[in-house]
Amino acid sequence: MSHRTRSLKQVAYNKALALYRASPLHPHLSASIAKFISAVQGERDVTRDLPDFRMSLNTAQWIDSTILMTGTFEPTTTALIRRALKPGMTAVDVGANIGWLTLTMAHAVQSTGKVWAFEPSDWTFARLQKNIALNTFEHITAVRAAVGDSNGSLELMFPCGYRLDGTDTATRQNVDLVSLDTVLEGKTIDLLKVDTDGSELEVIMGANNLIQTSRPVIVFEVMARTPKDKLHSLAQLLSDSQYAICSEAFDPVDDFAEFVSTIATGTANLIAATPDKIATLQKP
Repeated sequence: MSHRTRSLKQVAYNKALALYRASPLHPHLSASIAKFISAVQGERDVTRDLPDFRMSLNTAQWIDSTILMTGTFEPTTTALIRRALKPGMTAVDVGANIGWLTLTMAHAVQSTGKVWAFEPSDWTFARLQKNIALNTFEHITAVRAAVGDSNGSLELMFPCGYRLDGTDTATRQNVDLVSLDTVLEGKTIDLLKVDTDGSELEVIMGANNLIQTSRPVIVFEVMARTPKDKLHSLAQLLSDSQYAICSEAFDPVDDFAEFVSTIATGTANLIAATPDKIATLQKP
């Protein structure tokens, strides 16, 4: 295919996406349309200029295709993080994946701030680094490690992304294990985001000193498949730290298992923060 032909196809693709995003069908048909486009155009990497940064995206991957189709990912969480962060602040992204929220944080805190991004998977970390390199965010430090309540190493299974065709890409890998209290000892943070597919309790246990001294806003994932006693322990740990816990709609949440059982996808992000910070986040 010639460069001109590829360019014309890309222009047509971009116009079609723009029409879709402006239509009443957006975002309801995004998953179906993404699968169709993936099947038609095949798998390839494309670089996109988004409003706040650039990203390299793979057309066969679910997260990537969502960004390509909608121009965003997890929009409610993204808006919350943008609202919580100001220039000069420090944010920590545990489970950074390919970098959507890492880059969102970096743009929000600007060059006077700092972002720490943790991602253990070799495949995903390489993509995270690539997306960081596409931008001028020199205030991001990416760490290839799993985060928990201790330091050492362990063996884990990681998917090489989440493919639209459903292909299982899981691979076994030995990774370093670190605690945030160790890596960020003596530092102050303003926001901690944790998305680790069920290990949120261990991450927050390993950040106890950091949380007590910094009192950051915490945005964390809960999953229906996580054992109920583990979710209860996480709720108790945050409550013992005098944190209020609410949904992204700012409704109080006491029982994590009951709350996430009402979510069709079986997963949701919650907010934990001191009551005064919750009140500030609620302001338009």
